[in-house]
Amino acid sequence: MTTPIRFMPDTSCMVPSLLTTHPQHSACRTGIEARIGRGEVMVVAAHTLAEAYRVLTGMPAPYRVGPNDAWAAISAAFVTDRQVVQLQGATTAAMLGEAAREGISGGATYDFLIAATAVEASVSVLLTMNVRDFGRFRLPLQVTGP
Repeated sequence: MTTPIRFMPDTSCMVPSLLTTHPQHSACRTGIEARIGRGEVMVVAAHTLAEAYRVLTGMPAPYRVGPNDAWAAISAAFVTDRQVVQLQGATTAAMLGEAAREGISGGATYDFLIAATAVEASVSVLLTMNVRDFGRFRLPLQVTGP
């Protein structure tokens, strides 16, 4: 028996998959559901849960989602029956040191930590709407759109 593929969505896939009004909703939702339907295992980086919550609850009206509704949607889609993982403190510090050596800065730091979390959790596929943003990282990970 083969080991199932492990995939990780980033925030740019998670948020649209939850918002029916988002232009990328169908692509993200369908992409995630198709992978699960094929028996792939979704693994979620803990800090993407916080990022998704921040985005959903911080959007301007009328798109803003209330805190309870945001958490209920995130939890149902990305926590219940999922493996939620995070880097340990020492690993995070080591990865930030590597980011500095590689010249990674600004918002790309968060993308790098998501990718590092995926590698640490034996994830082979990272789903993102921002494929180009992950292209500069030298990590053993397939980065693809949904």
